[in-house]
Amino acid sequence: MNNAYEMAVDSGNTELADQIKKDISATKLRLDIGKDLNFVKGMQDKYERFIQKESLAYESRLQINLNQRLK
Repeated sequence: MNNAYEMAVDSGNTELADQIKKDISATKLRLDIGKDLNFVKGMQDKYERFIQKESLAYESRLQINLNQRLK
């Protein structure tokens, strides 16, 4: 979500950046109180394309590659 926010700010889209900032705050609140975690899951799905997969641990990348080859 932070990546999406940074991209919106960099592109000058303040309206989108404000919406993302609200989503981040709402998600943090729900994580802090431990309630309505379906909302958190929804936010993960919404911002999934901004998740950096390159930062996965080496073992995780190996597991993903192995699973792809087994399919």
